[in-house]
Amino acid sequence: MLPVEVSMAEITSEGLRFDRQYVLIKAPPGLEEDAVAEHLTIKTTFRMCLFQPSISDDWSRLTITHTLAQPQTSITIPLTPSPLSCVQSRTYQVSIFGTRAPGVDMGDGPAAFFSKHLDMPVKLLYIAGDGSRDIPGASGLKQPHISFKAKQAGENGKSTIQRIRFADASPLLV
Repeated sequence: MLPVEVSMAEITSEGLRFDRQYVLIKAPPGLEEDAVAEHLTIKTTFRMCLFQPSISDDWSRLTITHTLAQPQTSITIPLTPSPLSCVQSRTYQVSIFGTRAPGVDMGDGPAAFFSKHLDMPVKLLYIAGDGSRDIPGASGLKQPHISFKAKQAGENGKSTIQRIRFADASPLLV
């Protein structure tokens, strides 16, 4: 979708906090439990550029507005869904540029909103599991763990595998 303009952002080990933690997938009927869902990208689904996301001032809600709909329509979802709603929802495997990540279905409301405006059946997923996936082609790369808390806890020098959410191939592009 279109970017969200912010005056400041928190950088996490997976990139900007909240960035690309949601993804739209094609929702074919009868998708098997172990099947891999196809994600949508603005590169091939141009209508996605008609959605303008915005984050509430208290960083609790994400509102997505369809910019051309008359009258203008929008949907508001939690910026971070409750763990209980994630446990009770269907999970899909999503393949993005050669790596997979689980995504939790955000329900019929978001699916209907996006399906109507994209003119195809889609689902909105929130990244599940530990909230990240491997960077494509980076399975052997290590990133030093340098957070202030880690240094305080005496874990300085510990390495972790670099991971991302639903972004293409890296936590940040500058």
